[in-house]
Amino acid sequence: MVALSPFDPQQVQQPAWHNDRPLSGHQHSARMIALCCQLCLLVGFRATPKVLQCISEAFGMKLKIPSRDVVRNWNCRNGVAMLQEPNKADDWIWMIDHSVQLGKMFVLVVLGIRRVDLPEGRSLTRQAMSVLAVLPTTSRDKEEVVLLGF
Repeated sequence: MVALSPFDPQQVQQPAWHNDRPLSGHQHSARMIALCCQLCLLVGFRATPKVLQCISEAFGMKLKIPSRDVVRNWNCRNGVAMLQEPNKADDWIWMIDHSVQLGKMFVLVVLGIRRVDLPEGRSLTRQAMSVLAVLPTTSRDKEEVVLLGF
């Protein structure tokens, strides 16, 4: 087994975005936020900072690594923003799941795909669907779903 020699700090080049300014109200740049949000889709919230730390150490980069809670909060904000996007169309096909129970409450999840976006010749994937709603409810009857607008 070959041992890796440590990098000479004088020879290591920092990435072009290393000196990006933090977004207003944040401690990290837009590129770091985007990288973390994409990375957590692959490895999860907890592992994202560990992967960034590993890369930082392996390549001798001095990156400011966000915590897993920060990465989770960024993704939650992305989710809220996605739910607030306008999605007006008259050809939505819905998939409704009302099976998750949290105490006495149920979670109604509505996924949708536009008819024009239905895949042909391949399976429908979660990535092809849009989250249209995530709502707490007290029962699982059709009347409550109708009252919620679905």
